[in-house]
Amino acid sequence: MAIWLTLLIWRLVRTTLRIAALHRVDDAPPALVAAMDRTGVDGVRCLLADAPAAFCAGILRPRIFVSEGLLSRVGDDELDAVLLHEQEHVRTFEPVLRAALDSASEVFFYLPLVRWWSRHRVEDSELRADRVALERLGPRPVAAALWALGGSTAVTGVAAFGGLAELRVAQVLGERLPRRAPGLRLVGISAMGSYLAFQVASCLVQATQRLM
Repeated sequence: MAIWLTLLIWRLVRTTLRIAALHRVDDAPPALVAAMDRTGVDGVRCLLADAPAAFCAGILRPRIFVSEGLLSRVGDDELDAVLLHEQEHVRTFEPVLRAALDSASEVFFYLPLVRWWSRHRVEDSELRADRVALERLGPRPVAAALWALGGSTAVTGVAAFGGLAELRVAQVLGERLPRRAPGLRLVGISAMGSYLAFQVASCLVQATQRLM
C-alpha cells in the first residue's frame, strides 16, 4: 500500500508540474467563451498549441484544457461536445482515479487482472462521457469531435478526449458494444501471481521474526 501511495503521489505531482509548464492564453477566445455559455461548463483554460487537444487535469479541482488548434478545427457543436465530455471527467475526478489505477497496475504487476480492470474502467469512463454529449447534442457533433481530435493529447497522465476509437465510434453509430470479460488465462495467471506473492510475503515475515 505504501508503494502504491508513493507512486500515486509521484504521478500526480509530475502531471501537475507538466500542466503548470504549459503556455496558456491570457484571455479565453470568443469561441471558447461562447461554448462555455452554451454548455454551462465553467473555468475552461485555453493553451497556446497548434495541435488539437482537449483534456481534464487536476487533483482536488480538476480543470478542462483545450488548445487553440482545437478551436480552429471544430465548429460550435463539436466544441460543445468536447466540453460536455470533459465536464463528465471533472465530475467524476477522473484524473485522480486514472492515476490511482495506473499506479495499482504497476505495483501489482503480478496480477494481470488489475491492469485489465484498469483498462476496462477507462473504456467505461470514456463511453459514459461520450453518452453525456450524445444525449445533449446527438451523434453528429460527437463523431466530428472524435474525428478532429483522434488520439492527440497535449500531456500524458490526464483524462484526454481521444483514444478507444473503435468502441466510441460503435457507440456513436448505435451499434451493440462487444462483451468485454477477462479470459481464463488472465484469471489463472492472476491467481498464480496472488499465490506466489502470498508465499513470498510469508517467507519475509518468517525471516523477520527469526532476526528479531
